[in-house]
Amino acid sequence: MPPTLRRGHRGNAVHRAQTLLRPHFDLVLDDQFGVQTAAAVRSFQKEHSLASDGIIGRYTWEALEANQGGPPSDRSPISWLITSLEWRSQRDNWYKPNGTCNVTALATVMDWCGVPEPGDRQLEDALYLRLQQPNAIAYFRAQYPDLQGYNPRNVHGMLTWLAQQYGLQASFSAESSWDETVSFARSNGGRPVIQAGWLTGSGHILTLIGETAVGDPIFHDPWGDWEQVYGRGHSGAYRIYELGRFLGVRKPFAHRILPTD
Repeated sequence: MPPTLRRGHRGNAVHRAQTLLRPHFDLVLDDQFGVQTAAAVRSFQKEHSLASDGIIGRYTWEALEANQGGPPSDRSPISWLITSLEWRSQRDNWYKPNGTCNVTALATVMDWCGVPEPGDRQLEDALYLRLQQPNAIAYFRAQYPDLQGYNPRNVHGMLTWLAQQYGLQASFSAESSWDETVSFARSNGGRPVIQAGWLTGSGHILTLIGETAVGDPIFHDPWGDWEQVYGRGHSGAYRIYELGRFLGVRKPFAHRILPTD
């Protein structure tokens, strides 16, 4: 029986899996179980009524073997993906690493918008400090008198204000449907969207950066890999989350941030 394979694995068994997937999806045979292979596996699983977990276990191996053969497919396993956007982890933030998914997600989108890294600290730490400045506190008190028990960085409107301070076009909706969110994200070749959800007990914020061929969202998750249980050492770069499971914890909170024209 072939070994169970998952994201991050590499070698001959991955090569075999990629070969079996090639009649179904356009894949490079690089022997690495990266985001393209993970998207192909999840899409294959959904289309063959298997648990869409991105893990090649006994039943997925059996289905791949039973459906092998034919010329390589030209169908991409990913419908759109922003490949040039670096993942940022909140775990290495200087300030409040356990509670700064917000400014980390914002820094990720600001990278895409072309905002340069400060010379003396990483961008997410600079954003954290910017929200402590007197004009930020004054704006927070004036605009959100009913939310004075909150930290400004945990108020979504303050992230919009902060992006605008850097000259960006920024808007926030607390009533954004998933269809509205992905419609915006898919346009113009792909645009990142900051999305909120109950992925942790206190809530979490991450960045939508793509979708698989069957509509599963792809995120840069600043805390790590939600589907593998959050923990140190788990990369949050290009994480694919099964759509149905994600929609079960999604909040209708979304930020749209664009460079200034």
